[in-house]
Amino acid sequence: MKVTDLELQKISYFRSFNRFLASIISSQFLFIGFLIQPFTKKHQTFHDIIAGTLVVKSDRQSITLENHKIYKNNKTTDFLFQDRK
Repeated sequence: MKVTDLELQKISYFRSFNRFLASIISSQFLFIGFLIQPFTKKHQTFHDIIAGTLVVKSDRQSITLENHKIYKNNKTTDFLFQDRK
């Protein structure tokens, strides 16, 4: 698994630190920040939304973001988030 920004690029140390601080907030109040993950469009936790990050599987080589779906070589792959219908 890999943490990326919303454009699927490597995140900076500053963004990583902000995500860490936001994860502390996510863990407060009965872990509601983590429990919202299945209900968000991109399957993001609270600290991912605050930091502007995504968690994707890292075993893929070329990744692009198009219409909130992940594609590799123009074929849909099985990443953690997909559009819901």
